[in-house]
Parts: sequence; C-alpha cells; structure tokens
Amino acid sequence: MDENVLIEKYKFIRDDVFLCPLVDIRTGRQRLIIQKINSKTGRVLDESSMRCIHTAVMDLNYDQFMNLQNNNKMLKKLYRKTLHIRSSEKLTEIRLTPEEKFKAFKSWAAGIAEIGIGAFKIQEEIDSCANRYYPIATFLLRFLARTEPDFIYDYLTQIERECMFEGVRHDTSLIANLALVLKTIFWKTSRLSKKRKVILNAVIEMDPPFKLYTYDYRLLKKILKNIPDLFSKVDNFLDFFSDPDENTRRAMASSLAATKFDQFKNLFTDESWKVRKEVALNPKSIEFDEFTMLFKDKRREVRATVASRSKSVEFKEYVNFFTDKSFFVRRAAQCNPKAKKCEGYNESYHNRYYRFNL
Repeated sequence: MDENVLIEKYKFIRDDVFLCPLVDIRTGRQRLIIQKINSKTGRVLDESSMRCIHTAVMDLNYDQFMNLQNNNKMLKKLYRKTLHIRSSEKLTEIRLTPEEKFKAFKSWAAGIAEIGIGAFKIQEEIDSCANRYYPIATFLLRFLARTEPDFIYDYLTQIERECMFEGVRHDTSLIANLALVLKTIFWKTSRLSKKRKVILNAVIEMDPPFKLYTYDYRLLKKILKNIPDLFSKVDNFLDFFSDPDENTRRAMASSLAATKFDQFKNLFTDESWKVRKEVALNPKSIEFDEFTMLFKDKRREVRATVASRSKSVEFKEYVNFFTDKSFFVRRAAQCNPKAKKCEGYNESYHNRYYRFNL
C-alpha cells in the first residue's frame, strides 16, 4: 500500500463491491473509488474513480451550530460561503490536515455504503433540488450497471417502493430517481444498450409523472428514438407539442414518430426558431404542405438548414436561395450537391464555397 495515501474500504450493496475513500497526504486531493473485487483472489476486476471536494466552511462547536439555526442572517452567510467554496479546493477557508480530511471523507463514504441502494435516491434528490450537476449518484449507478447489468431492475423496484409516502406517490422524488436511470441507460458506453427498450418500457409501466419526459429534452429525443410508440403509452401525450419548454418542442420537432400527428404542423410556425430548425431537419417534414413556409422563414438559420437539404431542391421556391440576402443561406444552397441542376446555380460559387467549407 502506498504510504502517501490514506484509504479505507466499505462494502457497497454487493459483497464484492467496495467504496474506497482516498486522500493523498502530499496534495490533500480526495478521490472516491468504487471497485469490484474477486472474492476468492482479492484481485480488482473493475474500478472507477472520481475526484471529490469536501470543504470545511465554518469552525463551530455544537452550541454555536444550534444557535445558528435561529439566525437567518448568519445562515445566509454560511450558504453563500458554501456555494462559493465548493467550486474549488483552492478556495478553502479552513485548512484541514490530510488526516482531518480523511476522517470526514471516510465518514461520508461509510454513510453511503451503509444506506446502500437508498444512497442513489438521496444523492439524486439532493442534486436535483440544488439544481446542480454533481455526478456522484450517476457515477455509482453507472458502475453497478456496468458490472451487474440486472441491478437496474432491483433499483427500479426500490424506487417504486421508496417513492410512496403514506399511500401517496412523491412525484419529485420519482422524477429525480427515474431521470438517473434514464441517464444511465443512455450513457454512450453503457453495457445496457441491448436492454434499453426493456428498461424503458419498465419505466413507462410505472406511469411516471409527465414531467419526467420533459426533464431533459436530450433524454426525450433518445426515448422517442428507442420507443417510437411512446405516445400511445403516455397520457396527455399531445401536450408534448405545446409544452412551454422550447426544448421539449425541439425534441418533438426532430421525432419521426411525431410526424404522424396533425399537431406536428403547428411546429412549422413555432415561436422558437430552434424548433423550426429541428422541423427543417426532420426527414419527414418535407411531406407536409407547410414545409414551403420554411423557405421564407425570417431566421437565416432555418433557411440555411432548408437550403442544405437535398430534397429541398425539388421545390420551385429553392431558386430564391441563390439570391437570398444572407451569405450563409446562399452558401448553403451553392454547396448543396443536388442544386447543380437548379436555375441560378453558379458553378464557380459552388467550387469556391466548397473549398472554403473543407
């Protein structure tokens, strides 16, 4: 064992999985390591680690801390310090020795290990309420999902049970924890890729709040790609098309499955140009009569997107792109390989723009 580090091991959920808080005595840096160990040989089969920051923000004894609870001014000061300090270890206001850091760090890790599967629920709710992204829960769940793929089903069962309070479902808690599951299964290197549809259907069967699907539009796009018939499984699914969050509407605008509904037409005139741009990129949007409206869109980004699509050249309105007031739109039209047969196409412009684009 390296004499320059302080490290402890705590069994976590499985008999062969351990949480290991580590502090480097030389630098004071802290890392949380999670390992899967061969129970017979003691060999490390898999390991992940992340850097952690634990900071002392105020030196108080017990009586001072209790008095602080009734002093709003001091509480606000403490919160401001905490928010400022946790961005970097270099900003610590109270210097701790490596041994003191390790004592606090291992106590925190031991608490996570003792709570077990409930640690994901607690940590994700903290992150969600703080409106910040601290990937501790994601980090731990990804590791377990990678080493024990079936663990995710145990976790879903736990979520469904734990998010009930006196017979009433706690939606905020459910959303935070199911969002963690979705982020995990869509992780680009996840070993759960072959089980995504099964897990997604299991999540949908839990009848989660509508807000889960609008929690992150990138997740919604991925869900729609994997479960095209999501709409038939979600109550009030038509609300997706008019959701106040433009990112949700962007997800709908990019969905092939969404084009089967008449409400998709409303997205051609959406107030957000980003939504209209997603509509222009949707391969199925060209089948709508409203598609021609995008040729005259007031935003150059939308017109340039339409000009770059090969299918757009089939419309008589396409020739207007060659004389568009925006350089970017004209350039997109001249660089379109399918535009060569269009009236107004200039070969020399195409060559110049094409070389520049390379």
